[in-house]
Amino acid sequence: MPLIFPFAIFRAAPTGLPTFMSDPIQFSPPEPSELSELLGGYEVTSLIATGGMGAVYGATQISLDRPVAIKLLPKEFGDTSFREQFQAEARAMAKLNHVNLIGIYDYGDANGMPYIVMELVAGKSLYHSSYNKAIDQTAAVEIIIGICRGLSHAHDAGIIHRDIKPSNILLDPSAKPKIGDFGLASAMDQDHDSDSPVFGTPGYAAPEILASAKAIGIPSDLYAVGVILYQLLTGKMPEEPASPPSSMAKCDARLDPVFKKATRRNPSLRYQSATDLADGLQALLPTLGTGGQRAMKTGSEREKPPGVTLKRRLTTDSPQSSDKSDPAKPKLVPLPKGDSAPASVSRTKLRPLPEAAPKDAVQVAVPPAVSVETSSNWPIIRNLLIIAALIPIIIFTWGLYEKKQDRIKKEKDAEKLEEKNKDIERKAQNELERRDAAERERVAAEAVVRRERFEKERMAAAALEAAKTPMERLEEFRANLYSGRRDQFPDGTIDRSTHFLFCMESPMTWSEAAEFAELHGGHLATPSTQPEIDVLVKRMGGDLSQVWIGGGATGINGWSWVNGEPWTYKEPGTILGSCAALTSSSVIKARPNAEKNPFVIQWSKDGSNSGSVAAQLARLVPTFDSPSPAWPPTTVSHENRAFFFVHKSVSWDEADLIASSSDGHLAVVSKPLEGIFIRDYLQNALSPQQSAWLGGRLDDGAWTWSTGEVWAKASWAPNSPDGGASDSALCYVQAPGAEGWDDVSPRAGSTQGFLIEWSNDAESNAPAGKTAATGAKELAKLRSIGRRLVGKEVSDFEKALIGNRDFFSSTVNTWFELLSKNNKAPYAAAFKALQENLPADGDLTGEMNLGNLPAKVHGEHAKGLERQAVKKKAFDEKLIALRQNYLKKLLAMRDTYEKGGLETQVGSVDTEIEAIGQDGESLRSHFGK
Repeated sequence: MPLIFPFAIFRAAPTGLPTFMSDPIQFSPPEPSELSELLGGYEVTSLIATGGMGAVYGATQISLDRPVAIKLLPKEFGDTSFREQFQAEARAMAKLNHVNLIGIYDYGDANGMPYIVMELVAGKSLYHSSYNKAIDQTAAVEIIIGICRGLSHAHDAGIIHRDIKPSNILLDPSAKPKIGDFGLASAMDQDHDSDSPVFGTPGYAAPEILASAKAIGIPSDLYAVGVILYQLLTGKMPEEPASPPSSMAKCDARLDPVFKKATRRNPSLRYQSATDLADGLQALLPTLGTGGQRAMKTGSEREKPPGVTLKRRLTTDSPQSSDKSDPAKPKLVPLPKGDSAPASVSRTKLRPLPEAAPKDAVQVAVPPAVSVETSSNWPIIRNLLIIAALIPIIIFTWGLYEKKQDRIKKEKDAEKLEEKNKDIERKAQNELERRDAAERERVAAEAVVRRERFEKERMAAAALEAAKTPMERLEEFRANLYSGRRDQFPDGTIDRSTHFLFCMESPMTWSEAAEFAELHGGHLATPSTQPEIDVLVKRMGGDLSQVWIGGGATGINGWSWVNGEPWTYKEPGTILGSCAALTSSSVIKARPNAEKNPFVIQWSKDGSNSGSVAAQLARLVPTFDSPSPAWPPTTVSHENRAFFFVHKSVSWDEADLIASSSDGHLAVVSKPLEGIFIRDYLQNALSPQQSAWLGGRLDDGAWTWSTGEVWAKASWAPNSPDGGASDSALCYVQAPGAEGWDDVSPRAGSTQGFLIEWSNDAESNAPAGKTAATGAKELAKLRSIGRRLVGKEVSDFEKALIGNRDFFSSTVNTWFELLSKNNKAPYAAAFKALQENLPADGDLTGEMNLGNLPAKVHGEHAKGLERQAVKKKAFDEKLIALRQNYLKKLLAMRDTYEKGGLETQVGSVDTEIEAIGQDGESLRSHFGK
């Protein structure tokens, strides 16, 4: 049985003694059946324990068919801080996974009552098992080692328990300890206000906690462990000053220094990690007695008195039989033989009534024999008179007897008829019951067949799921991760406070790894703090020597992270490359892009991707006028030019669009030295047989640069150009022994990436003058670029709306499918109507008829609206940024035309400036998107 105990909260009083704060509440928990209706995914079976702080239920999680315990908080706890503390318990425990820690599976709100779902532990608390008892020293040491192992796992995750005590530790049937009730847990890097409440339990709280909440740390938890060790060995709490355990109980004296070091008043003199304390006890364990698990002993056992067997003496007292006749019974006394009646006198005899005469027949008393004189007729006369009197009576009595017999016969016939009818009814009822039983057996047999088939299918599906590798699961979740969902990750994913991390052991180049991460909704990891580096190095273990991370050089301006965070480490040199790699010794090194290494993907929990190529370029554009533009990591410089390679297989037009939207252009060769630099750079960026777009196009049979610069001497690869009918775009091919330019089709898939260039070469290498025709062509090209950019943002936003709608629909569908058949019935019509009327465009702000669906569905709809609002805000900001960039290019173009005296083109530019309006929505309307 799981035991969940309330925790103690106390604040240091002026006297230095702890003052407890409590507010008991009479909590009337709901029945298990009521809670089952509130929690659709669980079948609540029993109420395990209840109190003012809440209630604990036993339940089954339907989707996984596993037993769980549900801890429910009453509605009366209106204090926001207390509810946050309750949720903190769930979040803290959910980060942990250890055999000595109680696992947390879920938490939420049931009709205003917060709850958490946790592992169901069959056993008792250590407090219940060891209160005022000294237990075997080997068993005590084994329990303390288990507690330390669990605490070590929590401390490694950055969590301090702050309230270690026997009532917060459960013992399973094999006496293995499990730590629970992390309601007081806190992150180790959390700042504690000196005026904040002090958490803990008197006797177990370390001395420094009473002085200042800022003193809480790993030694505080280990102080409580030392107190528990003393309590298990001696059956008592340690006094001040505490006597050694061996002086209070029969235990090994080598345990005395262990207790003393764990409970030092100075935290710096205690054990500094739970692992150290556990290892020290583990070393002593083999020589403590015979070792192994021993039963707990109370020290003094009362002998029970021998049982008393109660026996009952049965007596039978029956009255003795008596031969005495009933005094009320008339007796016939014969006349004595010596009677004076003469022998000649005949005696008159009366015939008695039939023996079977009914009870209600008239009884006639027979008078005693009368002796008369022989000479008298009186006896004859007397007897005749008696007979005459008896005849009517006998006739009347016989009539009554016959009537009664007839009535009895009719009653018996009626009883027989009724019994016959009842027998017919019983046979009919038995037949109905037989048919019902047969039908129930048939239905049950069909249910068993369906259940077995479902179980086989479920087990087969589970086996397939279990057989999937992390890479297969990552590919399975790719679409959801790319759309911003953060509820499914492959095994081995590390959960951090603001993001998730996953190590890909398949080696790739830095740019390939960056593209892979972006296609899966994330970016290369950006460990901007030392704890983040420690987490990655621990994950690498001894198997990986180095991994790619999301940092790189930014030309001559230092280093930066792909998500825009500032670089706080010592900048590595760029002699060996411009891409950041983290070694197993926690060192960040610069390596060439072409080198293949494993890498780490990072996903932000809010669903955004600040490390995507689009996000990096968007941060760059506004900074061009500053002394140090925010170049994307791995940007390299050559003379007054900056180059950035993007590993993304897109068409030439899309690559040109991306480059133009970032105030750059696809790389062109303005001078021979620049051509050599581009060749050398792409040789290090591309793998064999890969290629990248350059800024050249075949126009009317002549090759031109997209910037309008004069076409310089070409560096064609052998047998290029081959002059194919559709080969009108220029790329660089990395082929061993045959590197150089090649003409290919501009369609997507022709290359593996493209090279963006930022420079002013176009101004110095442009043709001598501009004509009206070239001016009109430039304006048309700029307008085409603007239309494509706005169209792409509108398309992405529409896809985001539809993805958000599908996420909401999937969540509601999962809730409905987990309901039992009886619970589905009241919501079936409303659920069907909701699914049929979901907006086709994905916009959840329209009329949504949620009918009688429960608060959970309304809550999911509210979350969907929040996600949509975030996406709409980001979309509006992108449109505004596009308008500003577009206007900036129009003004530069107008200035050029005005200087060249192209008045008609100046007027065309002014018309375009007026048409784009004053906001992002006007720009969208201008391009008809």
